[in-house]
Amino acid sequence: MNAILQDVFHSPDLQLPAAELRERYSLTKEKFQEYILLFEFNLALISSYELVGSDWIEILTPIHEWRDFLQQQRKVKPCPIVNGPDVAPLYQHEFGFLLEMQALQTGSLPQVFEKAELLGLIEQQQITQEADEFRKLPFQEQIFLLYRRSVEELQDRWNKTFGPIERTIREIQKRLCKLPVNEWFFVDEFTKGLLMPIGNQEPIRLKHVGKKWRYVLPIYSEDTLRFVTSVIFELLFPAGIVSCGHLDNRLCFKITSFGQVTLSE
Repeated sequence: MNAILQDVFHSPDLQLPAAELRERYSLTKEKFQEYILLFEFNLALISSYELVGSDWIEILTPIHEWRDFLQQQRKVKPCPIVNGPDVAPLYQHEFGFLLEMQALQTGSLPQVFEKAELLGLIEQQQITQEADEFRKLPFQEQIFLLYRRSVEELQDRWNKTFGPIERTIREIQKRLCKLPVNEWFFVDEFTKGLLMPIGNQEPIRLKHVGKKWRYVLPIYSEDTLRFVTSVIFELLFPAGIVSCGHLDNRLCFKITSFGQVTLSE
């Protein structure tokens, strides 16, 4: 039964002819009907009929509303950038931001100074005692501290708009975890494909709209788009979980090897 489910849900149109499935798994008509009853009872698949030429053929497919939602998911699913090698990365090393923070004493690094000041590691571009203690920490502890401080800074900035953000950050990370490692993606395309409630938005659920039932998808405001970009560029990027860059004036990111391990934990 599970194999039939997998075949249908991985098919291009989210439906397959019943006769094809029966033949593929050498099932008797009676056994196949038993499977259909179980599928329908559990709302996994339904039996329907489709006109092909002049004939009506039996097909197995998810319920109509769920199939529409899955098709929408496929439409907005982010795809890797075809010309990924042309992306201009902000750093060549996945921990480039943290390595520059360690080099604060060697020169003027404006971007790092700005972030370090937000994190309380410098004041008026002067190294603080906390920064000395930070540099003495093991590298992984530096990453963890940088991550936690960045979460706090984002929470302070976005609290009025979205309320507590840690759960939303975890949900974004779950979706990042599904992306292939070291493949570049456009930030705006990833955000459109999130299909998750952010802030005070209602969960995605089946609603009666007009004369039909359908899954109502979230509509993201400009603030929401900026928030997701902030999570990627100001939280995950400094911690080495993603690398960031730009291509054709569009922001890009990719999951690093460290990010793959971190996001899967």
